[in-house]
Amino acid sequence: MALENAEVLQNLVDRKGLIEKEVEDLNEKRQLIEQRLTQMTTVYTKIVGAIEVLTQIEEGGVEETETDVEAPVAEETEVPDSDVEVPVAEEAEVPGDDVETPVEEEAVV
Repeated sequence: MALENAEVLQNLVDRKGLIEKEVEDLNEKRQLIEQRLTQMTTVYTKIVGAIEVLTQIEEGGVEETETDVEAPVAEETEVPDSDVEVPVAEEAEVPGDDVETPVEEEAVV
């Protein structure tokens, strides 16, 4: 039994629609995966930095006590208020920043 051209055409059109829908779905998933990868990379970088700082503190590389050395005092220069621009820092919320890392507390003896 031979298929009619109209049947073949309809089958091809149907398959084309299915493929287009699947490609669209995969593109949406790819975008979500890329966003999550960016979030996790940011969190990972923060965790690595925290580990480095805490490791230095634990190894004594960073002093936690105050010293008796006074900081040098800068010479004061009067500047009119109209010439001063104060920059305003904006904190950007980083997606994935809500990941909590458990921290063990030291027992006080």
